Amino acid sequence: MSEVEKAIRERIGASAFANWFGMRFVSAAGGECEMRLDLQPHHLNPGGIIHGGVIATMLDAVIGLALRSERPLGSPHVTLSMSIQYIGMASEGTIVARGRSLHAGRRAGHGEGTLQTEDGRLLATATATFMAVEPENLPRSPFA
Repeated sequence: MSEVEKAIRERIGASAFANWFGMRFVSAAGGECEMRLDLQPHHLNPGGIIHGGVIATMLDAVIGLALRSERPLGSPHVTLSMSIQYIGMASEGTIVARGRSLHAGRRAGHGEGTLQTEDGRLLATATATFMAVEPENLPRSPFA
């Protein structure tokens, strides 16, 4: 396991949001990332299917982490834009998000992602652009 993947694994493991949300980090290396989520009732919309925000969150995370796997340690980035195509529906089981870096430049990066059911049924695709930021320019959590 690379130092970058180790740092990503530790960061996700310590993330209150990721733990509350239920995301499980699988891997991030060489410009690719995979995460999984076991769907729970709080991941569903009032119609009983996976909420669009859950889909967006998973895709944002895997694309960002795919790009981060190609960046030096300690060089954060933030999402500038993301375009999602909602394709299918799910209401139970495990969903699998995979992201891939398409361009990881010094100041900006661009990637793509897919979200599928565990048996391979496509739920959504996305592309996203991220911008590198200086660590001192990131807001600090009042809870840290």
